[in-house]
Amino acid sequence: MSTDFAQIDRQIEGEKAATRAKGVALAREKIVGNRDNRVSDAIDLILSEFRATGGTRLSSESFRQFRAAIAQAAEYNSVLETLDEVQADSKTKAAVIKFEPRVYGPANSQNSFLLDLAAVSDPTHPEHRAAAERLARHGKECAIEAQSASAEGRRARRAWQEASRTEDPVVSRRNSLDEEIRAMTSGSTSAGAFVSPAYLVDEWAAYRGAYRAFVDQCRGVPLPDFGMEIKVPAFTSTASAASQTENSGVTETDPSGTYLTTSIVTIAGQITASQQLFDRGGQNGLAFDQIAGLQIKEQLDAALDQYVLTQALTSCGTVTDSAGFSITALFADLSTAREQSQDTAGTRLKATHCFMTTDLAGHVQSQVDSANRPIFTPEFTAEPYASLLAANDPKAQGWSGLVLPGGLALFEDNNIPANGANTQIVVARPQEILVFEGDPIAFAFPETLAGSLAVVIGLRVYVGCIVRHPKSVQSISGGAYASSLT
Repeated sequence: MSTDFAQIDRQIEGEKAATRAKGVALAREKIVGNRDNRVSDAIDLILSEFRATGGTRLSSESFRQFRAAIAQAAEYNSVLETLDEVQADSKTKAAVIKFEPRVYGPANSQNSFLLDLAAVSDPTHPEHRAAAERLARHGKECAIEAQSASAEGRRARRAWQEASRTEDPVVSRRNSLDEEIRAMTSGSTSAGAFVSPAYLVDEWAAYRGAYRAFVDQCRGVPLPDFGMEIKVPAFTSTASAASQTENSGVTETDPSGTYLTTSIVTIAGQITASQQLFDRGGQNGLAFDQIAGLQIKEQLDAALDQYVLTQALTSCGTVTDSAGFSITALFADLSTAREQSQDTAGTRLKATHCFMTTDLAGHVQSQVDSANRPIFTPEFTAEPYASLLAANDPKAQGWSGLVLPGGLALFEDNNIPANGANTQIVVARPQEILVFEGDPIAFAFPETLAGSLAVVIGLRVYVGCIVRHPKSVQSISGGAYASSLT
């Protein structure tokens, strides 16, 4: 078993930060006492002198002592400001390393990142200042994570890069440097306002609506830092090879090539938050962010899955069956789809997955033979999906537990578009589909509905999709697979 020395170092650093914060708190208490004592001494000196003279004069010596006491009190105030900064930084670092609750998280469910994002965008909102302070502290937490290169820190960097884009790529790159990452801690307009808290994303993943089964089985590729178009080189014809006779020429055929191109699209989801949600959103143990995130994440997931399915089906192969539905016909159609994928020149790939709507998959699984025995028996031991399902991995949520003839893992996806009055069955090798998905970016538009005390808040994500071999995707449809089939 390997030892994670980096984690041990972070643990030690967290313990030091927590201890330092407590030590600073004790020192601060002592200095506050000394400052208050010096101010009290100065006041007592003046009162004593006035009583002795009847309030008619203040001697030069008494005035000198008064000024000295006030100067010492001012010095204590200056020290207190420094200690406050050290204490805040120590608490933030300790919180990041799990020694104290994060400003946004289950332990502070009363704090809403989304509502704070909206409130800080509206200077007239009564929570504007408090929201700005919470976002500033969140920015410090993100900066510490970014400097430590943790998984959350890398995500924070990506979100900051997306949020800091400008028309000038040089400026955009400069904004993503470490100096700018550190600058995210400087105020309410810092990058912390654009970085969704980690717990927010994790909690949303636990509350899934319509499965994004298809896109989750595709090959995820990091979204490039810059640009609104992605190109992947591809060959459109083959080279040649043949047996060569001694002292004779070698066969030569030069392949031609092109670029597979996708434009980066924006997918966004939003809700309107009323003043009542600002005031009363959430409850103990369940933050407003989790409630709002449910709807927004469902929108994003469904729209993203639909987008990728549309791209995959644009130039796919087709199998049409106009006869009535039967398991025999289904097997034949699946076989035809697999063969077309493997027989198409330039593709020749074996399909690994089959995607159906939940209704059609349920109908298939309900079929029995003449002795009323189920034709399909779930194979929950099939890998790798069994392990993913056991680990509660979202990527296995669409798996039906069935492996169809030809080794096709059956997934259910209700985002598959209808083909007229018929549904579609998608047979594919989804690892040939490249999905460039960015990290969610939060946004708020307080002016949109200001007259009704409401604000639009939501998330947007950038995504691109390239199907490297279009015929590695096959669509089965026709009258045999009517949408009304149950």
